[in-house]
Amino acid sequence: MIWLVLLGLSIMPLSALMFGALFFRLKLKDFNTAIFLVLGLLAFGYDLVVFYNQYAASINQNQWQAASQVLGLFSFVSSMNVLALGFLGNAFYFQFFNKHKSFKLHYVVMFICAVIIGSVGLYHQSNQVQVAKLQIAQGQLDADIIQKIKKQFEIDHDKAVVMTMLVNPTLDLSTMQEYAQGSIVEFKTALLENVNLPAQIVNEFAKSDRDVLKYYAAKHAQISDEQLEILSKDPSKDVRNQAQTELRLRQAKQK
Repeated sequence: MIWLVLLGLSIMPLSALMFGALFFRLKLKDFNTAIFLVLGLLAFGYDLVVFYNQYAASINQNQWQAASQVLGLFSFVSSMNVLALGFLGNAFYFQFFNKHKSFKLHYVVMFICAVIIGSVGLYHQSNQVQVAKLQIAQGQLDADIIQKIKKQFEIDHDKAVVMTMLVNPTLDLSTMQEYAQGSIVEFKTALLENVNLPAQIVNEFAKSDRDVLKYYAAKHAQISDEQLEILSKDPSKDVRNQAQTELRLRQAKQK
């Protein structure tokens, strides 16, 4: 399924490669189409493999926002990379082999292509680092790993990694209590998706004045029947409906 999605997104970079080759062949004297096509295809193949791995890793870790970013950027970034590497190869060709005097802007072209390729490379590297951090936050947690994630958050303010840690069932109770008392709502909603969150903390969230926390608390298996009864009469329609649905499910199980 992933390959079918990326195949559809490949139309743009492959079209850029083919039409780019035709355009530059008509506009630039002695333009080497073979170099352009070969290097462009190599760039496309590299992008396809990298983006595939990033998309698959994001899906496996339930990082839907990261997955959507990968899909959204693939066509554009790959198209730029294809054109940049193909044109860069021709710039070197004119400089060192053909040395055609009419191609006076090859130095500018080489610089622009190098900047584009460098930017794409940094993007790939940053995404690979992000995936690695998410994998650590998703694995077996201990005091050292938790402390490192906290310190890293103070540097880059990357909420996604902390939220992944908070959802992790191996998170210790003291860290749960620490973030439950914090001020960042996204961290509290992440905690409420942790299956091992104690009933005491879930019921405290159910008393919150924030609808989003009450909604997620109503979905948690550890919430008490008493709190569900209260939430079933909540002013918020979403909270009320969720609590009523959970109550009906519990009553059905008891029959």
